[in-house]
Amino acid sequence: MAKVALNNLSKIELVSEFGVEKVNKSFCCQICGYLMKSPLQTYRGNVACSECYNEAAKRNADGKCPIDAEAITPKQIFKDKAKEKEILNLRCFCLNKIHGCTWSGTIRELQNHICEHASIQCSLCKETFLKQDERMHQQKCVALIKIGECYYKDDGCDYKATTLEDMSEHMAEKSAIHLIYRSNQKRFAAIEYQYQEVENDNITLKATVDGLEKKLKDSEESNKQQISQLTQALSELSKKIRGNQENKANKGSDGGANKKIEGRLEEVANATVTNTGDISDLDMRVQLHENTTFNGHLLWKINNIQKRRNEAITGKVTALHSAPCFTHQYGYKFCLRVYLNGDGMGKGSHLSLFLVIMKSEYDNVLQWPFKKTVKFTLVNQQNRDKDVVERMVPNRDSSSFQKPRKEMNVASGCPLFFEIDRLDGEGFLKEDSLFIDVRIE
Repeated sequence: MAKVALNNLSKIELVSEFGVEKVNKSFCCQICGYLMKSPLQTYRGNVACSECYNEAAKRNADGKCPIDAEAITPKQIFKDKAKEKEILNLRCFCLNKIHGCTWSGTIRELQNHICEHASIQCSLCKETFLKQDERMHQQKCVALIKIGECYYKDDGCDYKATTLEDMSEHMAEKSAIHLIYRSNQKRFAAIEYQYQEVENDNITLKATVDGLEKKLKDSEESNKQQISQLTQALSELSKKIRGNQENKANKGSDGGANKKIEGRLEEVANATVTNTGDISDLDMRVQLHENTTFNGHLLWKINNIQKRRNEAITGKVTALHSAPCFTHQYGYKFCLRVYLNGDGMGKGSHLSLFLVIMKSEYDNVLQWPFKKTVKFTLVNQQNRDKDVVERMVPNRDSSSFQKPRKEMNVASGCPLFFEIDRLDGEGFLKEDSLFIDVRIE
């Protein structure tokens, strides 16, 4: 059964002891006009939904407030927790009141209300009906009620009907058993699929590791040869120099020989540097694989912060990505994206941190949208009591948390995660490195 989603807060009817109550304008977004979701407030008293304000601010690249068009900085905008609490405590009717639902409660409770009067569509015949009439529909669904073998034959039911009435009666009596058949069949299929995927992953991983080991071995052997050639060339150069000192009459001739050897030395040095680059690239790939986790927890160390922030400021590399990780074995695949010079509202002033849901081979056996709470932590390397923690509850209607169609979904997170000018002085930056911790709860 699906929970009621707050897609359009303007449709909610508020209720008081005197009946239906009009929405107080102080609870409405000054941009979209609806009841606010995750409200923000500016220092001048303007209020709006977080999503509405951020989207409008992106369209206004002049640093002005999208509500009153006055100059504003990110530090002059804050989350209005008090207003959010007031809104969530407002009493209301269920959105399906027109279909007969008598539930009423707070907006906070409405988000967890499971409504039997919600309209659903049959996945077999596409007919729409109320959730409470689902069993009745099963007794007349044209895809289920037919003469011959039961629709759930492939799931384990061996019943055969000679009339439509027999099949209708069978579907009514055995609905619970059919659900068990279907559930078990799906579970077995999922386990078999996951097992095969693990086997395929193991084969691929073994081939990758074997290839990396061979490449590393070849690179080490090539480096040894280059070093041997360099040592030999240096020895020859030393002999020539000693010869020059003993026989000054042949200085010009020997000078030409020296130039030849110096040219060869440069050749060998360049080859050695190139080969070392190959090894560095190989080490980076191995490190990326080693940093992948399968328990929904990632501790990401980012080195060379000063250099990478300069690259972000100049636009050379604006965003960094962590190794891809999983919430659990065969779970949701994700990575972190950080902007060291900020992004959107935080550009130039804040560290911006986002979660990115990635496409994975296990997506077909997972439930969508992604609903898990995400905990971001900026680690204080001097005093862990001063860690900065932000929690993100996914918006089920956002495309960021739907089943990925491309390699990466649109990132979602905190554009104003932490002020850049506080990193060094307050203990978050040490030895030109910082740590970011994320947990999927």
